[in-house]
Amino acid sequence: ISSTIGVCLNAYAEVVGSAGIFSRQFIDDDMHTIGILNVETRAEQGSTMYSLEARLSNESDVSKIEEVLLYGFFEDISVSVGGGTVFWGVAESNHLIDIVNQTDYSIDTSGEDKLAQPWVSLSGDAGPMYIDVYVMPYFIERNESFIAGRFGSGFNGDVIYESGRGRGHLDVAARFFTVLGHGDFAVSAFRGTARTPVIIDNGKVEYYRQITQLGIEYLANISELQIKAEVAWGRDETGQNIASVVGIEQTFVGVLGSPVDVGVLIEYSYDSQRWLQNSMLEDDVFMGLRFSANDVSGSYLLFGSLHDLADHSTIYSIEGKTRLGDAVSAEINARYYGGLSRRGSLAFIRGDSYIDISLMYHF
Repeated sequence: ISSTIGVCLNAYAEVVGSAGIFSRQFIDDDMHTIGILNVETRAEQGSTMYSLEARLSNESDVSKIEEVLLYGFFEDISVSVGGGTVFWGVAESNHLIDIVNQTDYSIDTSGEDKLAQPWVSLSGDAGPMYIDVYVMPYFIERNESFIAGRFGSGFNGDVIYESGRGRGHLDVAARFFTVLGHGDFAVSAFRGTARTPVIIDNGKVEYYRQITQLGIEYLANISELQIKAEVAWGRDETGQNIASVVGIEQTFVGVLGSPVDVGVLIEYSYDSQRWLQNSMLEDDVFMGLRFSANDVSGSYLLFGSLHDLADHSTIYSIEGKTRLGDAVSAEINARYYGGLSRRGSLAFIRGDSYIDISLMYHF
Protein backbone atom coordinates (compact mmCIF):
# COMPACT_ATOMS: atom_id res chain seq x y z
CA ILE A 1 0.00 0.00 0.00
CA SER A 2 2.78 2.43 0.85
CA SER A 3 6.50 2.85 0.78
CA THR A 4 9.22 5.35 1.56
CA ILE A 5 12.75 5.68 0.17
CA GLY A 6 15.54 7.19 2.25
CA VAL A 7 18.95 7.95 0.79
CA CYS A 8 22.06 8.97 2.70
CA LEU A 9 23.82 11.52 0.48
CA ASN A 10 26.97 11.94 2.55
CA ALA A 11 28.07 12.27 6.15
CA TYR A 12 26.28 15.59 6.48
CA ALA A 13 23.08 15.15 4.46
CA GLU A 14 20.11 12.78 4.43
CA VAL A 15 16.63 12.35 3.05
CA VAL A 16 13.91 10.94 5.33
CA GLY A 17 10.17 10.70 5.09
CA SER A 18 7.00 8.68 5.17
CA ALA A 19 4.29 7.58 2.80
CA GLY A 20 0.93 5.98 3.32
CA ILE A 21 -2.76 5.79 2.64
CA PHE A 22 -5.73 7.44 4.33
CA SER A 23 -9.16 5.81 3.94
CA ARG A 24 -12.49 7.33 5.02
CA GLN A 25 -15.73 5.38 5.33
CA PHE A 26 -18.90 7.45 5.62
CA ILE A 27 -21.83 5.88 7.46
CA ASP A 28 -23.85 5.95 4.24
CA ASP A 29 -21.26 3.61 2.61
CA ASP A 30 -19.44 6.34 0.64
CA MET A 31 -15.67 5.60 0.79
CA HIS A 32 -12.72 7.80 -0.21
CA THR A 33 -8.96 7.20 -0.15
CA ILE A 34 -6.13 9.75 -0.11
CA GLY A 35 -2.42 9.12 -0.66
CA ILE A 36 0.05 10.98 1.58
CA LEU A 37 3.78 11.63 1.12
CA ASN A 38 6.08 13.43 3.58
CA VAL A 39 9.70 14.15 2.69
CA GLU A 40 12.41 15.97 4.64
CA THR A 41 16.01 16.64 3.66
CA ARG A 42 18.67 17.78 6.13
CA ALA A 43 22.18 19.10 5.56
CA GLU A 44 24.79 20.39 8.01
CA GLN A 45 27.80 22.60 7.43
CA GLY A 46 29.73 23.60 10.51
CA SER A 47 27.32 25.08 13.06
CA THR A 48 24.67 25.77 10.41
CA MET A 49 21.95 23.26 9.50
CA TYR A 50 19.52 23.48 6.59
CA SER A 51 16.31 21.54 6.21
CA LEU A 52 13.71 21.27 3.43
CA GLU A 53 10.32 19.73 4.24
CA ALA A 54 7.51 18.85 1.83
CA ARG A 55 4.13 17.21 2.45
CA LEU A 56 1.85 16.23 -0.42
CA SER A 57 -1.55 14.57 -0.57
CA ASN A 58 -3.77 13.23 -3.31
CA GLU A 59 -7.55 13.47 -3.08
CA SER A 60 -9.37 11.75 -5.95
CA ASP A 61 -7.50 12.98 -9.05
CA VAL A 62 -6.21 16.24 -7.55
CA SER A 63 -2.79 16.46 -5.88
CA LYS A 64 -1.82 19.34 -3.62
CA ILE A 65 1.33 20.40 -1.82
CA GLU A 66 0.42 20.90 1.82
CA GLU A 67 3.78 22.10 3.11
CA VAL A 68 7.13 23.14 1.62
CA LEU A 69 9.61 24.86 3.94
CA LEU A 70 13.30 25.70 3.74
CA TYR A 71 14.93 26.07 7.16
CA GLY A 72 18.20 27.66 8.15
CA PHE A 73 19.60 27.11 11.66
CA PHE A 74 22.24 29.57 12.84
CA GLU A 75 23.31 28.90 16.43
CA ASP A 76 20.37 30.24 18.52
CA ILE A 77 18.31 31.58 15.62
CA SER A 78 16.29 29.73 12.97
CA VAL A 79 14.75 31.09 9.77
CA SER A 80 12.14 29.40 7.58
CA VAL A 81 10.84 30.41 4.16
CA GLY A 82 7.99 28.83 2.18
CA GLY A 83 4.54 27.54 3.01
CA GLY A 84 4.03 25.80 6.34
CA THR A 85 1.78 25.09 9.29
CA VAL A 86 2.23 25.95 12.96
CA PHE A 87 -0.03 25.25 15.95
CA TRP A 88 -0.61 27.65 18.83
CA GLY A 89 -2.73 26.80 21.86
CA VAL A 90 -3.18 24.27 24.66
CA ALA A 91 -6.87 23.25 24.63
CA GLU A 92 -8.15 19.95 23.25
CA SER A 93 -11.55 20.99 21.89
CA ASN A 94 -11.11 24.59 20.75
CA HIS A 95 -8.17 26.45 19.21
CA LEU A 96 -8.74 30.15 19.81
CA ILE A 97 -5.10 31.23 19.62
CA ASP A 98 -4.31 29.23 16.49
CA ILE A 99 -4.45 32.17 14.06
CA VAL A 100 -1.56 31.78 11.60
CA ASN A 101 -2.99 29.11 9.27
CA GLN A 102 -6.31 28.88 7.46
CA THR A 103 -8.46 25.93 8.56
CA ASP A 104 -8.84 23.19 5.92
CA TYR A 105 -12.50 22.19 5.76
CA SER A 106 -11.96 19.70 2.92
CA ILE A 107 -11.47 16.97 5.56
CA ASP A 108 -13.99 17.81 8.31
CA THR A 109 -15.21 20.60 10.58
CA SER A 110 -13.00 19.86 13.61
CA GLY A 111 -10.55 22.67 12.87
CA GLU A 112 -7.59 20.31 13.31
CA ASP A 113 -6.53 20.32 9.65
CA LYS A 114 -4.78 23.40 8.29
CA LEU A 115 -3.76 24.83 4.92
CA ALA A 116 -0.14 25.83 4.36
CA GLN A 117 0.48 29.54 4.90
CA PRO A 118 3.21 31.32 2.87
CA TRP A 119 5.59 33.01 5.30
CA VAL A 120 9.03 34.16 6.29
CA SER A 121 9.60 33.29 9.95
CA LEU A 122 12.26 34.04 12.53
CA SER A 123 12.58 32.12 15.81
CA GLY A 124 15.03 32.40 18.67
CA ASP A 125 15.77 32.93 22.36
CA ALA A 126 15.42 36.32 24.02
CA GLY A 127 16.53 35.87 27.60
CA PRO A 128 13.96 33.71 29.44
CA MET A 129 11.56 33.81 26.49
CA TYR A 130 11.37 32.07 23.14
CA ILE A 131 10.04 34.25 20.30
CA ASP A 132 8.43 33.33 16.96
CA VAL A 133 7.71 36.01 14.36
CA TYR A 134 5.84 35.39 11.08
CA VAL A 135 5.56 37.75 8.14
CA MET A 136 2.88 36.53 5.72
CA PRO A 137 2.74 38.19 2.27
CA TYR A 138 -0.16 36.20 0.79
CA PHE A 139 -3.52 35.15 2.23
CA ILE A 140 -5.05 31.68 1.80
CA GLU A 141 -8.84 31.67 1.56
CA ARG A 142 -11.05 29.15 3.32
CA ASN A 143 -11.19 25.85 1.44
CA GLU A 144 -14.72 25.12 0.21
CA SER A 145 -13.71 22.12 -1.93
CA PHE A 146 -15.13 19.31 0.20
CA ILE A 147 -14.76 15.56 -0.28
CA ALA A 148 -17.59 14.53 -2.65
CA GLY A 149 -19.55 17.57 -1.49
CA ARG A 150 -19.22 16.57 2.19
CA PHE A 151 -19.14 19.13 5.01
CA GLY A 152 -20.27 21.81 2.57
CA SER A 153 -22.29 24.81 3.65
CA GLY A 154 -23.38 25.32 0.05
CA PHE A 155 -21.49 28.61 -0.37
CA ASN A 156 -20.51 29.37 -3.97
CA GLY A 157 -20.71 33.17 -4.06
CA ASP A 158 -18.22 36.03 -4.26
CA VAL A 159 -15.27 36.82 -1.99
CA ILE A 160 -14.39 40.38 -1.01
CA TYR A 161 -11.78 41.92 1.31
CA GLU A 162 -11.76 44.92 3.60
CA SER A 163 -8.16 45.57 2.52
CA GLY A 164 -7.68 47.06 -0.92
CA ARG A 165 -4.72 44.70 -1.38
CA GLY A 166 -6.99 41.66 -1.16
CA ARG A 167 -5.03 38.43 -0.77
CA GLY A 168 -1.78 40.42 -1.02
CA HIS A 169 -2.20 42.17 2.34
CA LEU A 170 0.90 41.76 4.53
CA ASP A 171 -0.09 39.96 7.76
CA VAL A 172 2.16 39.79 10.82
CA ALA A 173 2.04 37.45 13.85
CA ALA A 174 4.27 36.95 16.88
CA ARG A 175 4.30 34.64 19.91
CA PHE A 176 6.30 34.94 23.13
CA PHE A 177 6.70 31.72 25.16
CA THR A 178 8.17 31.15 28.63
CA VAL A 179 7.92 28.91 31.69
CA LEU A 180 5.89 30.45 34.49
CA GLY A 181 5.25 28.80 37.82
CA HIS A 182 4.09 25.21 37.33
CA GLY A 183 3.47 25.52 33.60
CA ASP A 184 3.96 27.09 30.19
CA PHE A 185 2.78 30.61 29.43
CA ALA A 186 2.53 32.35 26.06
CA VAL A 187 1.33 35.68 24.70
CA SER A 188 0.59 36.13 21.00
CA ALA A 189 -0.39 38.97 18.68
CA PHE A 190 -1.76 39.08 15.14
CA ARG A 191 -2.59 41.87 12.73
CA GLY A 192 -4.00 41.15 9.30
CA THR A 193 -6.77 39.40 7.38
CA ALA A 194 -9.17 37.34 9.50
CA ARG A 195 -9.05 33.61 8.77
CA THR A 196 -12.81 33.36 9.35
CA PRO A 197 -14.98 35.20 6.78
CA VAL A 198 -18.28 36.88 7.58
CA ILE A 199 -21.15 35.72 5.37
CA ILE A 200 -23.11 38.74 4.11
CA ASP A 201 -25.67 39.70 1.44
CA ASN A 202 -28.01 36.80 2.28
CA GLY A 203 -25.24 34.21 2.02
CA LYS A 204 -23.96 35.38 -1.37
CA VAL A 205 -20.66 36.95 -0.24
CA GLU A 206 -17.76 35.94 2.01
CA TYR A 207 -16.21 39.07 3.55
CA TYR A 208 -12.67 38.93 4.98
CA ARG A 209 -12.11 41.66 7.57
CA GLN A 210 -8.93 43.21 8.92
CA ILE A 211 -8.53 42.27 12.58
CA THR A 212 -6.20 42.68 15.52
CA GLN A 213 -6.00 39.71 17.88
CA LEU A 214 -4.18 39.35 21.20
CA GLY A 215 -4.01 35.93 22.86
CA ILE A 216 -2.94 34.40 26.17
CA GLU A 217 -2.46 30.69 26.79
CA TYR A 218 -1.42 28.81 29.91
CA LEU A 219 -0.86 25.12 30.60
CA ALA A 220 -0.15 24.23 34.24
CA ASN A 221 1.07 20.79 35.37
CA ILE A 222 0.35 20.04 39.03
CA SER A 223 1.12 16.39 39.75
CA GLU A 224 -1.37 14.41 37.59
CA LEU A 225 -3.58 17.46 36.98
CA GLN A 226 -3.34 19.75 33.96
CA ILE A 227 -5.06 23.13 33.90
CA LYS A 228 -5.56 24.64 30.43
CA ALA A 229 -6.70 28.13 29.46
CA GLU A 230 -6.83 30.24 26.32
CA VAL A 231 -8.19 33.79 26.09
CA ALA A 232 -8.37 35.80 22.87
CA TRP A 233 -9.32 39.46 22.46
CA GLY A 234 -10.11 40.72 18.99
CA ARG A 235 -11.05 43.96 17.29
CA ASP A 236 -12.34 44.73 13.82
CA GLU A 237 -14.19 47.60 12.12
CA THR A 238 -17.40 46.80 13.98
CA GLY A 239 -16.08 46.52 17.54
CA GLN A 240 -14.42 44.18 20.03
CA ASN A 241 -14.83 40.54 21.03
CA ILE A 242 -13.57 38.22 23.77
CA ALA A 243 -13.47 34.43 23.53
CA SER A 244 -12.09 31.86 25.96
CA VAL A 245 -11.70 28.17 26.61
CA VAL A 246 -10.77 26.75 30.02
CA GLY A 247 -10.46 23.19 31.20
CA ILE A 248 -8.74 20.49 33.19
CA GLU A 249 -7.32 17.03 32.52
CA GLN A 250 -6.95 14.73 35.52
CA THR A 251 -4.86 11.61 34.88
CA PHE A 252 -5.29 8.43 36.93
CA VAL A 253 -2.03 6.50 36.74
CA GLY A 254 -1.90 2.69 36.52
CA VAL A 255 -5.65 2.05 36.70
CA LEU A 256 -6.50 -1.26 38.44
CA GLY A 257 -2.80 -2.13 38.67
CA SER A 258 -2.36 -2.07 34.88
CA PRO A 259 0.14 0.05 32.90
CA VAL A 260 -2.78 2.02 31.43
CA ASP A 261 -3.32 5.66 32.43
CA VAL A 262 -6.80 7.19 32.13
CA GLY A 263 -7.28 10.93 31.70
CA VAL A 264 -10.58 12.72 32.30
CA LEU A 265 -11.00 15.95 30.29
CA ILE A 266 -13.51 18.76 30.77
CA GLU A 267 -13.40 22.06 28.83
CA TYR A 268 -15.79 24.99 28.45
CA SER A 269 -15.77 27.41 25.49
CA TYR A 270 -17.29 30.88 25.42
CA ASP A 271 -17.38 33.50 22.64
CA SER A 272 -19.12 36.84 23.22
CA GLN A 273 -19.87 37.48 19.53
CA ARG A 274 -18.90 34.26 17.75
CA TRP A 275 -16.70 35.89 15.08
CA LEU A 276 -13.20 35.58 16.48
CA GLN A 277 -12.51 31.88 16.08
CA ASN A 278 -13.07 29.14 13.53
CA SER A 279 -14.78 26.32 15.43
CA MET A 280 -18.26 27.85 15.88
CA LEU A 281 -18.14 27.31 19.65
CA GLU A 282 -19.79 30.02 21.74
CA ASP A 283 -21.32 28.20 24.74
CA ASP A 284 -20.13 24.59 24.62
CA VAL A 285 -18.82 21.88 26.95
CA PHE A 286 -16.33 19.19 25.92
CA MET A 287 -15.90 15.97 27.93
CA GLY A 288 -13.44 13.23 27.12
CA LEU A 289 -11.62 10.10 28.27
CA ARG A 290 -8.01 9.49 27.21
CA PHE A 291 -6.52 5.98 27.52
CA SER A 292 -2.71 5.81 27.30
CA ALA A 293 -1.13 2.35 27.17
CA ASN A 294 2.36 3.56 28.18
CA ASP A 295 3.91 1.11 25.71
CA VAL A 296 6.84 1.54 23.33
CA SER A 297 4.34 2.15 20.52
CA GLY A 298 2.89 5.25 22.17
CA SER A 299 -0.64 3.82 21.87
CA TYR A 300 -3.61 5.92 22.97
CA LEU A 301 -7.37 6.32 22.49
CA LEU A 302 -9.39 9.48 23.10
CA PHE A 303 -13.19 9.41 23.35
CA GLY A 304 -14.90 12.79 23.36
CA SER A 305 -18.25 14.57 23.19
CA LEU A 306 -18.87 18.24 22.45
CA HIS A 307 -22.22 19.57 23.67
CA ASP A 308 -23.78 22.91 22.68
CA LEU A 309 -25.60 24.31 25.71
CA ALA A 310 -27.76 26.57 23.51
CA ASP A 311 -29.36 24.13 21.05
CA HIS A 312 -28.37 20.88 22.85
CA SER A 313 -26.48 19.51 19.83
CA THR A 314 -23.73 16.95 20.47
CA ILE A 315 -20.78 15.76 18.37
CA TYR A 316 -19.09 12.48 19.36
CA SER A 317 -15.50 11.65 18.43
CA ILE A 318 -12.85 8.92 18.69
CA GLU A 319 -9.17 9.22 17.86
CA GLY A 320 -6.27 6.87 18.42
CA LYS A 321 -2.76 6.05 17.31
CA THR A 322 -0.20 3.26 17.66
CA ARG A 323 2.90 1.85 15.97
CA LEU A 324 2.97 -1.52 14.24
CA GLY A 325 6.63 -2.40 14.51
CA ASP A 326 9.53 0.00 14.04
CA ALA A 327 8.47 1.59 10.75
CA VAL A 328 4.66 1.50 10.46
CA SER A 329 2.12 3.63 12.34
CA ALA A 330 -1.67 3.38 12.32
CA GLU A 331 -4.32 5.95 13.22
CA ILE A 332 -8.10 5.88 13.62
CA ASN A 333 -10.43 8.88 13.76
CA ALA A 334 -14.22 8.86 13.86
CA ARG A 335 -16.90 11.54 14.20
CA TYR A 336 -20.64 11.15 14.67
CA TYR A 337 -22.74 14.19 13.73
CA GLY A 338 -26.16 12.57 14.13
CA GLY A 339 -26.61 14.34 17.48
CA LEU A 340 -26.64 17.79 15.87
CA SER A 341 -29.81 19.84 16.01
CA ARG A 342 -31.77 19.97 12.77
CA ARG A 343 -32.13 23.73 13.24
CA GLY A 344 -28.55 24.48 14.33
CA SER A 345 -25.77 26.17 12.34
CA LEU A 346 -24.14 22.77 11.61
CA ALA A 347 -27.30 20.92 10.55
CA PHE A 348 -25.92 20.53 7.01
CA ILE A 349 -23.33 17.95 8.21
CA ARG A 350 -25.75 15.72 10.15
CA GLY A 351 -25.35 13.02 7.47
CA ASP A 352 -21.55 13.24 7.20
CA SER A 353 -20.49 10.97 10.10
CA TYR A 354 -17.40 8.94 9.25
CA ILE A 355 -14.58 6.59 10.30
CA ASP A 356 -10.96 7.19 9.17
CA ILE A 357 -8.14 4.64 9.10
CA SER A 358 -4.63 5.53 7.97
CA LEU A 359 -1.37 3.60 7.67
CA MET A 360 2.03 5.27 7.33
CA TYR A 361 5.46 3.76 6.60
CA HIS A 362 8.37 5.75 8.03
CA PHE A 363 12.04 5.68 7.12
